[in-house]
Amino acid sequence: MKSKRTFFLLMVLLCVTWASAQIPLTMNYQGVLRDGSGNLVADGDYSLAFNIYNVSSGGSSLWTETHSVVPVSNGVFSVVLGNTTPLSLPFDIQYYLGITVAADPELSPRTVLTSSPYSVRSLGVSGSNNVFPPSGNVGIGTVNPGAVLNTVGPDGSDLLLLERSGVTGGGLRFQYQGGGHTISSLDAGGIQLDALGFNPIKFFTDGSERMRIAPGGNVGIGTTTPVWPFEVSYNPPTNNINPVALFRTSGATTSAGAIRFQNTNNNGWNIGITTGDAFAINYNLNISQASDLLRITTAGNIGIGTTIPGAKLDAQNLLGGSTGISGQNTFSGQSDGRGVYGRAVNADGFGYGGFFEGGWYGVLGSALAGAYTGSGTGVYGSASGTAGIRYGVFGTASGSGGTKYGVYGTASGGTTNYAGYFSGDVYVTGFMSKGGGALKIDHPLDPQNKYLVHSFVES
Repeated sequence: MKSKRTFFLLMVLLCVTWASAQIPLTMNYQGVLRDGSGNLVADGDYSLAFNIYNVSSGGSSLWTETHSVVPVSNGVFSVVLGNTTPLSLPFDIQYYLGITVAADPELSPRTVLTSSPYSVRSLGVSGSNNVFPPSGNVGIGTVNPGAVLNTVGPDGSDLLLLERSGVTGGGLRFQYQGGGHTISSLDAGGIQLDALGFNPIKFFTDGSERMRIAPGGNVGIGTTTPVWPFEVSYNPPTNNINPVALFRTSGATTSAGAIRFQNTNNNGWNIGITTGDAFAINYNLNISQASDLLRITTAGNIGIGTTIPGAKLDAQNLLGGSTGISGQNTFSGQSDGRGVYGRAVNADGFGYGGFFEGGWYGVLGSALAGAYTGSGTGVYGSASGTAGIRYGVFGTASGSGGTKYGVYGTASGGTTNYAGYFSGDVYVTGFMSKGGGALKIDHPLDPQNKYLVHSFVES
């Protein structure tokens, strides 16, 4: 019967090495092999099996590798573990190495793996520049990194802190070979984002692109092809009433909020909301003050030149000699266009289409007919209806002292001048005074072809 042999190790030397990304992670193991009596084993080749466990005895092997031919000289042997079976264990807990010679039982006790094997967790940082291997993922706070750099931290902690000792240079750079994208810090308080070449900078949420900066500098939100320096595209749902953008102040409720549009001369317009919740526009001055050029109140009144408009459109001119409101129709065709149109029909018989007050003229009408041979009318009045009394033009003058004219007309410079011309009956209530006059009637003897004109002077 073949005699039973007992072996034990006198000395073990472990060394972890990392050669390159193409060579597997390996661990050098060297020892002295003796028999059960303490004598060095005979020189020759031996079969050695190696197993790694996470317990000092028993348990299941987490990694195994067999070296069938191991030269032993004067009891000394040396092997490189990991050449056949890669050492893929994370080495984040205590491990034990078990050795079996040929078919004999595993040698006892198992060898405790100390700090040298655990250097595998550095994944081979080497050199003064701390160069990592070009393959494999790095995990911080995780033993199963799912990306080239995977950081996991507890709630409330910063996942990544990049800090430099000076105030210039340094930063974070993303680049592919031959060019790339850069995020770099230029100074103590600034960050620069740079996309080399003709590449945009894109921002994603929930797997969809939300914003991008095009190579030319145009910023697009909701669009991948911004044409303008800042472009927002929004496809709202049906019957949407929400705004595309919201600009809101975060200070006191009495604070005004404005957006400024400014040119290179530092002149600009401020547009925003006043402390009284009105919409305002001002030029080169802050809004929410008496100088606001335009106000729209919460009641919908629009004020131009006034901050407290008393009507739907209240325009006030405090400059003098100018026009408060000007309406023009510059259409060049032969059409009766309206410069200003007013209409108020509250009910039958009620409403003013226009109401004007003036210190000299309440209404001044002028007809610029030019070379037009037809008639031109400075003021034209018309009244229509099926019942009651209608006044095409109604004039009244009241007050104490002086002379009052309800309607005053003058005409001069023409071949024939009529201060007043009436087609129809004329009814006068009161005294009528005139310096002279004329009557023109059909001639009683030849009414179809002649007129009878009678002139007179009153004295």
